[in-house]
Amino acid sequence: MNFKKKSTVIFTCISVGIIALLATISFLFLFSGKENRPNIVLIMVDDLPIELLSCYGGNLIQTPNLDQLANEGLRFDNCFSTKTILNANSSDHTNSLELSNLLRQNNYQTALIGKWTLATKKMNFDFTNLLVNPDDFYNPDFNENGKIRRENGYVADIITNKAIRFIKTRDTKKPYALFFNFNATDKNCIPATRHLGLFENTIFPVLQPLYQSSIQKDFNSQAAIPENLNRMTPSQKSSFMVVNSKRNETIKLLKSSPNSLNTWKYQQYLRDYLTTMLSLDENIGRLIKYLEDTGELNNTIIICSSNTTLNINRKQLKTPLIIRYPVKIKTNSVSNIYCTNADLFPTLLDISGTKIPYNIEGRSLKPVFEVSGKTPETLTKYESLTNLIRKKNNLTN
Repeated sequence: MNFKKKSTVIFTCISVGIIALLATISFLFLFSGKENRPNIVLIMVDDLPIELLSCYGGNLIQTPNLDQLANEGLRFDNCFSTKTILNANSSDHTNSLELSNLLRQNNYQTALIGKWTLATKKMNFDFTNLLVNPDDFYNPDFNENGKIRRENGYVADIITNKAIRFIKTRDTKKPYALFFNFNATDKNCIPATRHLGLFENTIFPVLQPLYQSSIQKDFNSQAAIPENLNRMTPSQKSSFMVVNSKRNETIKLLKSSPNSLNTWKYQQYLRDYLTTMLSLDENIGRLIKYLEDTGELNNTIIICSSNTTLNINRKQLKTPLIIRYPVKIKTNSVSNIYCTNADLFPTLLDISGTKIPYNIEGRSLKPVFEVSGKTPETLTKYESLTNLIRKKNNLTN
Protein backbone atom coordinates (compact mmCIF):
# COMPACT_ATOMS: atom_id res chain seq x y z
CA MET A 1 0.00 0.00 0.00
CA ASN A 2 1.47 3.35 -1.03
CA PHE A 3 1.61 6.37 1.28
CA LYS A 4 -1.38 8.14 -0.30
CA LYS A 5 -3.69 5.13 0.08
CA LYS A 6 -2.44 4.50 3.62
CA SER A 7 -3.21 8.12 4.59
CA THR A 8 -6.69 7.85 3.11
CA VAL A 9 -7.42 4.70 5.10
CA ILE A 10 -6.17 6.27 8.32
CA PHE A 11 -8.21 9.44 7.72
CA THR A 12 -11.31 7.38 6.96
CA CYS A 13 -10.90 5.31 10.13
CA ILE A 14 -10.45 8.44 12.25
CA SER A 15 -13.54 10.06 10.68
CA VAL A 16 -15.65 6.97 11.28
CA GLY A 17 -14.43 6.86 14.88
CA ILE A 18 -15.30 10.50 15.48
CA ILE A 19 -18.76 10.05 13.94
CA ALA A 20 -19.36 6.99 16.11
CA LEU A 21 -18.23 8.89 19.21
CA LEU A 22 -20.51 11.83 18.44
CA ALA A 23 -23.40 9.48 17.80
CA THR A 24 -22.79 7.77 21.15
CA ILE A 25 -22.68 11.12 22.97
CA SER A 26 -25.88 12.24 21.24
CA PHE A 27 -27.59 8.98 22.16
CA LEU A 28 -26.53 9.27 25.79
CA PHE A 29 -27.69 12.87 25.91
CA LEU A 30 -31.08 12.07 24.41
CA PHE A 31 -31.78 8.99 26.49
CA SER A 32 -30.04 9.68 29.77
CA GLY A 33 -33.43 10.96 31.00
CA LYS A 34 -32.27 14.39 32.19
CA GLU A 35 -30.72 17.55 30.81
CA ASN A 36 -27.86 19.13 32.71
CA ARG A 37 -29.54 22.52 33.11
CA PRO A 38 -30.80 23.93 36.39
CA ASN A 39 -34.37 23.66 37.55
CA ILE A 40 -36.02 26.94 38.56
CA VAL A 41 -38.29 27.63 41.53
CA LEU A 42 -39.55 31.22 41.72
CA ILE A 43 -41.39 31.91 45.00
CA MET A 44 -43.41 35.12 44.97
CA VAL A 45 -45.20 36.31 48.12
CA ASP A 46 -47.77 39.06 48.61
CA ASP A 47 -46.85 42.06 50.77
CA LEU A 48 -43.67 40.65 52.33
CA PRO A 49 -41.53 43.38 53.97
CA ILE A 50 -37.82 42.89 54.55
CA GLU A 51 -38.05 44.53 57.98
CA LEU A 52 -39.94 41.54 59.40
CA LEU A 53 -37.64 38.82 58.05
CA SER A 54 -34.97 37.65 60.49
CA CYS A 55 -32.46 37.18 57.63
CA TYR A 56 -32.80 40.94 57.02
CA GLY A 57 -32.37 41.79 60.68
CA GLY A 58 -36.00 41.57 61.81
CA ASN A 59 -36.40 40.48 65.44
CA LEU A 60 -40.15 40.12 65.96
CA ILE A 61 -40.21 36.48 64.83
CA GLN A 62 -37.74 33.99 63.40
CA THR A 63 -38.02 32.78 59.79
CA PRO A 64 -35.44 29.96 59.82
CA ASN A 65 -36.14 28.54 56.36
CA LEU A 66 -35.89 31.89 54.63
CA ASP A 67 -32.75 32.44 56.71
CA GLN A 68 -31.37 29.17 55.34
CA LEU A 69 -31.94 30.32 51.77
CA ALA A 70 -30.15 33.59 52.51
CA ASN A 71 -27.27 31.91 54.38
CA GLU A 72 -26.73 29.41 51.58
CA GLY A 73 -27.11 31.96 48.80
CA LEU A 74 -27.24 35.64 47.91
CA ARG A 75 -29.31 38.27 49.70
CA PHE A 76 -30.05 41.53 47.91
CA ASP A 77 -30.42 44.47 50.30
CA ASN A 78 -31.57 47.10 47.79
CA CYS A 79 -34.30 45.49 45.72
CA PHE A 80 -37.38 47.53 44.88
CA SER A 81 -40.71 46.37 43.51
CA THR A 82 -41.99 47.42 40.10
CA LYS A 83 -44.93 44.99 40.42
CA THR A 84 -43.94 43.11 37.27
CA ILE A 85 -44.34 39.54 38.52
CA LEU A 86 -47.53 38.85 40.47
CA ASN A 87 -49.60 42.03 40.71
CA ALA A 88 -53.16 42.17 39.41
CA ASN A 89 -52.16 44.07 36.31
CA SER A 90 -52.47 42.69 32.81
CA SER A 91 -49.02 43.89 31.71
CA ASP A 92 -47.45 42.36 34.82
CA HIS A 93 -48.94 38.95 34.12
CA THR A 94 -48.03 39.26 30.44
CA ASN A 95 -44.38 39.34 31.50
CA SER A 96 -44.79 36.08 33.41
CA LEU A 97 -46.61 34.51 30.46
CA GLU A 98 -43.87 35.61 28.08
CA LEU A 99 -41.17 34.32 30.42
CA SER A 100 -42.86 30.92 30.57
CA ASN A 101 -43.23 30.86 26.79
CA LEU A 102 -39.53 31.61 26.23
CA LEU A 103 -38.49 28.93 28.73
CA ARG A 104 -40.80 26.41 27.06
CA GLN A 105 -39.17 27.18 23.71
CA ASN A 106 -35.88 26.29 25.40
CA ASN A 107 -37.30 22.88 26.41
CA TYR A 108 -38.26 23.80 29.99
CA GLN A 109 -41.43 22.35 31.48
CA THR A 110 -43.27 25.21 33.19
CA ALA A 111 -45.89 25.34 35.94
CA LEU A 112 -47.83 28.13 37.63
CA ILE A 113 -49.26 27.31 41.06
CA GLY A 114 -51.02 29.50 43.62
CA LYS A 115 -52.16 33.09 43.38
CA TRP A 116 -52.94 34.53 39.95
CA THR A 117 -55.39 37.39 39.49
CA LEU A 118 -55.64 37.76 35.72
CA ALA A 119 -58.35 35.97 33.73
CA THR A 120 -56.74 34.81 30.50
CA LYS A 121 -57.45 31.92 28.17
CA LYS A 122 -53.90 31.57 26.85
CA MET A 123 -51.66 30.72 29.79
CA ASN A 124 -48.44 29.54 28.07
CA PHE A 125 -47.73 27.16 30.95
CA ASP A 126 -47.57 23.38 30.70
CA PHE A 127 -49.42 23.06 34.00
CA THR A 128 -51.53 25.49 36.02
CA ASN A 129 -53.21 25.13 39.41
CA LEU A 130 -54.52 28.52 40.43
CA LEU A 131 -56.19 29.87 43.55
CA VAL A 132 -59.63 31.09 42.46
CA ASN A 133 -60.11 33.69 45.21
CA PRO A 134 -56.94 35.14 46.81
CA ASP A 135 -58.91 36.01 49.97
CA ASP A 136 -59.75 32.36 50.67
CA PHE A 137 -57.43 30.92 53.31
CA TYR A 138 -59.46 27.86 54.36
CA ASN A 139 -60.61 25.08 52.04
CA PRO A 140 -60.14 27.23 48.92
CA ASP A 141 -61.15 26.52 45.35
CA PHE A 142 -58.43 25.88 42.75
CA ASN A 143 -58.54 25.92 38.98
CA GLU A 144 -56.39 23.02 37.77
CA ASN A 145 -55.90 23.28 34.02
CA GLY A 146 -59.46 24.58 33.63
CA LYS A 147 -61.22 22.36 36.20
CA ILE A 148 -62.47 23.90 39.48
CA ARG A 149 -62.26 21.86 42.66
CA ARG A 150 -62.28 22.64 46.37
CA GLU A 151 -59.28 21.56 48.43
CA ASN A 152 -59.42 20.82 52.16
CA GLY A 153 -56.90 22.53 54.39
CA TYR A 154 -55.01 25.78 54.85
CA VAL A 155 -54.11 27.63 51.67
CA ALA A 156 -50.31 27.87 52.14
CA ASP A 157 -50.11 24.14 52.90
CA ILE A 158 -52.23 23.29 49.86
CA ILE A 159 -50.20 25.45 47.47
CA THR A 160 -47.01 23.75 48.67
CA ASN A 161 -48.58 20.29 48.32
CA LYS A 162 -49.43 21.12 44.72
CA ALA A 163 -45.92 22.41 44.01
CA ILE A 164 -44.33 19.24 45.37
CA ARG A 165 -46.79 17.09 43.45
CA PHE A 166 -45.86 18.87 40.21
CA ILE A 167 -42.15 18.21 40.83
CA LYS A 168 -42.88 14.55 41.59
CA THR A 169 -44.98 13.95 38.46
CA ARG A 170 -43.21 16.16 35.91
CA ASP A 171 -41.37 14.95 32.82
CA THR A 172 -37.95 14.17 34.31
CA LYS A 173 -36.30 14.34 30.89
CA LYS A 174 -36.71 18.11 30.94
CA PRO A 175 -35.66 20.80 33.41
CA TYR A 176 -38.59 22.62 34.98
CA ALA A 177 -39.51 26.17 35.93
CA LEU A 178 -42.01 26.40 38.77
CA PHE A 179 -43.75 29.73 39.46
CA PHE A 180 -44.88 29.30 43.04
CA ASN A 181 -47.12 32.14 44.30
CA PHE A 182 -48.34 32.65 47.88
CA ASN A 183 -51.15 34.87 49.15
CA ALA A 184 -50.00 34.06 52.71
CA THR A 185 -49.10 37.56 53.90
CA ASP A 186 -51.80 39.46 52.06
CA LYS A 187 -53.28 42.36 54.06
CA ASN A 188 -56.44 40.29 54.65
CA CYS A 189 -54.44 37.33 55.97
CA ILE A 190 -55.94 34.73 58.31
CA PRO A 191 -53.66 32.40 60.34
CA ALA A 192 -53.68 28.60 60.15
CA THR A 193 -55.45 26.85 63.02
CA ARG A 194 -52.08 25.57 64.34
CA HIS A 195 -50.96 29.18 64.84
CA LEU A 196 -54.17 30.72 66.18
CA GLY A 197 -53.55 32.63 69.39
CA LEU A 198 -49.80 32.07 69.22
CA PHE A 199 -48.89 35.69 69.99
CA GLU A 200 -52.02 36.71 71.92
CA ASN A 201 -49.99 37.66 75.00
CA THR A 202 -47.12 39.31 73.11
CA ILE A 203 -46.93 43.11 72.89
CA PHE A 204 -45.15 44.20 69.73
CA PRO A 205 -43.58 47.63 69.12
CA VAL A 206 -45.61 50.12 67.11
CA LEU A 207 -44.49 50.29 63.47
CA GLN A 208 -45.65 53.26 61.41
CA PRO A 209 -47.54 53.53 59.08
CA LEU A 210 -48.62 49.93 59.67
CA TYR A 211 -50.46 51.25 62.72
CA GLN A 212 -52.65 53.45 60.52
CA SER A 213 -53.50 50.53 58.24
CA SER A 214 -54.38 48.24 61.12
CA ILE A 215 -56.93 50.50 62.79
CA GLN A 216 -59.00 50.39 59.57
CA LYS A 217 -59.40 46.60 59.84
CA ASP A 218 -62.65 45.12 61.09
CA PHE A 219 -61.86 42.34 63.56
CA ASN A 220 -65.47 41.29 64.07
CA SER A 221 -65.39 37.79 62.63
CA GLN A 222 -68.90 37.83 61.18
CA ALA A 223 -68.25 41.06 59.28
CA ALA A 224 -64.62 40.62 58.24
CA ILE A 225 -64.31 37.02 57.10
CA PRO A 226 -67.74 35.50 56.37
CA GLU A 227 -66.53 33.64 53.28
CA ASN A 228 -63.75 31.87 55.20
CA LEU A 229 -66.07 31.02 58.08
CA ASN A 230 -68.52 29.48 55.62
CA ARG A 231 -65.73 27.38 54.14
CA MET A 232 -64.37 26.08 57.43
CA THR A 233 -65.07 22.57 58.65
CA PRO A 234 -66.71 22.32 62.10
CA SER A 235 -63.32 21.53 63.63
CA GLN A 236 -61.61 24.49 61.94
CA LYS A 237 -64.43 26.85 62.90
CA SER A 238 -64.35 25.68 66.51
CA SER A 239 -60.61 26.39 66.79
CA PHE A 240 -61.04 29.74 65.09
CA MET A 241 -63.93 30.91 67.24
CA VAL A 242 -62.15 30.09 70.51
CA VAL A 243 -59.70 32.89 69.70
CA ASN A 244 -62.05 35.17 67.80
CA SER A 245 -64.84 35.18 70.38
CA LYS A 246 -62.36 36.57 72.93
CA ARG A 247 -61.43 39.28 70.45
CA ASN A 248 -65.05 40.23 69.92
CA GLU A 249 -65.55 40.58 73.68
CA THR A 250 -62.48 42.85 73.85
CA ILE A 251 -63.87 45.04 71.06
CA LYS A 252 -67.05 45.59 73.06
CA LEU A 253 -65.09 46.52 76.18
CA LEU A 254 -62.82 48.99 74.35
CA LYS A 255 -65.42 50.75 72.19
CA SER A 256 -65.69 53.62 74.67
CA SER A 257 -61.93 54.23 74.46
CA PRO A 258 -60.93 54.80 70.78
CA ASN A 259 -57.22 55.14 71.45
CA SER A 260 -57.09 51.91 73.42
CA LEU A 261 -59.17 50.16 70.77
CA ASN A 262 -56.83 51.34 68.00
CA THR A 263 -53.79 50.13 69.91
CA TRP A 264 -55.45 46.76 70.44
CA LYS A 265 -56.41 46.52 66.74
CA TYR A 266 -52.82 47.15 65.74
CA GLN A 267 -51.57 44.36 68.00
CA GLN A 268 -54.13 41.90 66.57
CA TYR A 269 -53.29 42.89 62.99
CA LEU A 270 -49.58 42.33 63.54
CA ARG A 271 -50.17 39.07 65.43
CA ASP A 272 -52.22 37.68 62.55
CA TYR A 273 -49.71 38.89 60.00
CA LEU A 274 -46.71 37.38 61.78
CA THR A 275 -48.43 34.03 62.28
CA THR A 276 -49.16 33.81 58.53
CA MET A 277 -45.47 34.53 57.97
CA LEU A 278 -44.72 31.47 60.08
CA SER A 279 -46.87 29.26 57.83
CA LEU A 280 -45.13 30.73 54.79
CA ASP A 281 -41.70 29.98 56.23
CA GLU A 282 -42.73 26.46 57.25
CA ASN A 283 -43.91 25.67 53.74
CA ILE A 284 -40.79 27.04 52.10
CA GLY A 285 -38.93 24.70 54.46
CA ARG A 286 -41.06 21.78 53.28
CA LEU A 287 -40.13 22.47 49.68
CA ILE A 288 -36.42 22.78 50.51
CA LYS A 289 -36.51 19.46 52.40
CA TYR A 290 -38.26 17.70 49.53
CA LEU A 291 -35.66 18.93 47.02
CA GLU A 292 -32.88 17.91 49.41
CA ASP A 293 -34.37 14.44 50.00
CA THR A 294 -34.66 13.84 46.25
CA GLY A 295 -31.12 15.04 45.52
CA GLU A 296 -32.30 17.98 43.40
CA LEU A 297 -31.63 20.88 45.77
CA ASN A 298 -28.21 21.92 44.48
CA ASN A 299 -29.28 21.79 40.83
CA THR A 300 -32.27 24.03 41.50
CA ILE A 301 -32.23 27.81 41.46
CA ILE A 302 -34.52 28.98 44.26
CA ILE A 303 -35.57 32.62 44.20
CA CYS A 304 -37.79 34.23 46.83
CA SER A 305 -39.16 37.74 46.45
CA SER A 306 -42.33 39.78 46.77
CA ASN A 307 -44.41 41.63 44.21
CA THR A 308 -45.16 44.41 46.70
CA THR A 309 -44.22 45.19 50.26
CA LEU A 310 -46.27 45.93 53.35
CA ASN A 311 -45.92 49.64 54.08
CA ILE A 312 -44.01 49.66 57.35
CA ASN A 313 -41.69 52.57 56.67
CA ARG A 314 -42.72 55.21 54.13
CA LYS A 315 -39.09 55.94 53.30
CA GLN A 316 -38.10 52.35 52.67
CA LEU A 317 -40.31 50.47 50.23
CA LYS A 318 -37.84 47.67 49.64
CA THR A 319 -38.77 44.11 48.82
CA PRO A 320 -36.81 40.97 49.73
CA LEU A 321 -34.82 39.16 47.08
CA ILE A 322 -32.97 35.96 47.97
CA ILE A 323 -31.36 33.62 45.43
CA ARG A 324 -29.89 30.20 46.24
CA TYR A 325 -27.87 28.41 43.57
CA PRO A 326 -24.67 26.84 44.97
CA VAL A 327 -23.32 26.03 41.50
CA LYS A 328 -22.84 29.77 40.91
CA ILE A 329 -23.37 31.52 44.25
CA LYS A 330 -21.14 31.38 47.33
CA THR A 331 -22.74 30.99 50.74
CA ASN A 332 -23.50 34.09 52.83
CA SER A 333 -23.24 36.43 49.83
CA VAL A 334 -24.80 39.89 50.19
CA SER A 335 -25.32 42.48 47.47
CA ASN A 336 -25.99 46.20 47.87
CA ILE A 337 -26.58 46.71 44.15
CA TYR A 338 -29.78 48.58 43.36
CA CYS A 339 -32.19 46.34 41.47
CA THR A 340 -35.88 45.67 40.98
CA ASN A 341 -37.89 42.51 40.68
CA ALA A 342 -38.15 43.30 36.96
CA ASP A 343 -34.56 42.06 36.81
CA LEU A 344 -35.73 38.54 37.66
CA PHE A 345 -37.08 37.99 34.14
CA PRO A 346 -33.75 38.46 32.28
CA THR A 347 -31.86 36.79 35.14
CA LEU A 348 -33.83 33.56 34.79
CA LEU A 349 -33.46 33.59 31.03
CA ASP A 350 -29.73 34.15 31.37
CA ILE A 351 -29.20 31.36 33.91
CA SER A 352 -31.27 28.90 31.90
CA GLY A 353 -29.35 29.61 28.69
CA THR A 354 -32.39 31.14 27.03
CA LYS A 355 -31.94 34.04 24.61
CA ILE A 356 -32.89 37.36 26.22
CA PRO A 357 -35.09 39.60 24.00
CA TYR A 358 -33.44 42.91 23.17
CA ASN A 359 -36.42 44.99 24.40
CA ILE A 360 -36.83 43.30 27.77
CA GLU A 361 -37.30 45.35 30.94
CA GLY A 362 -34.53 44.99 33.52
CA ARG A 363 -31.04 43.49 33.38
CA SER A 364 -29.69 40.06 34.25
CA LEU A 365 -28.24 39.81 37.76
CA LYS A 366 -26.20 36.74 36.84
CA PRO A 367 -22.91 38.74 36.77
CA VAL A 368 -23.51 39.57 40.46
CA PHE A 369 -23.31 35.86 41.29
CA GLU A 370 -19.77 35.63 39.99
CA VAL A 371 -18.42 38.38 42.27
CA SER A 372 -20.13 37.29 45.52
CA GLY A 373 -22.72 40.05 45.44
CA LYS A 374 -20.46 42.97 44.53
CA THR A 375 -21.33 45.29 41.66
CA PRO A 376 -19.75 43.95 38.46
CA GLU A 377 -18.47 46.42 35.87
CA THR A 378 -21.13 45.26 33.40
CA LEU A 379 -23.88 46.56 35.70
CA THR A 380 -22.27 49.77 36.99
CA LYS A 381 -24.06 52.05 34.52
CA TYR A 382 -27.36 50.27 35.07
CA GLU A 383 -27.01 50.62 38.84
CA SER A 384 -26.35 54.35 38.46
CA LEU A 385 -29.55 54.69 36.43
CA THR A 386 -31.54 52.72 39.02
CA ASN A 387 -30.11 54.87 41.81
CA LEU A 388 -31.13 58.01 39.92
CA ILE A 389 -34.70 56.69 39.63
CA ARG A 390 -34.75 55.95 43.37
CA LYS A 391 -33.67 59.51 44.22
CA LYS A 392 -36.24 60.96 41.84
CA ASN A 393 -38.97 59.03 43.65
CA ASN A 394 -37.62 59.95 47.11
CA LEU A 395 -36.75 56.34 48.00
CA THR A 396 -34.05 56.68 50.63
CA ASN A 397 -32.20 54.03 52.64
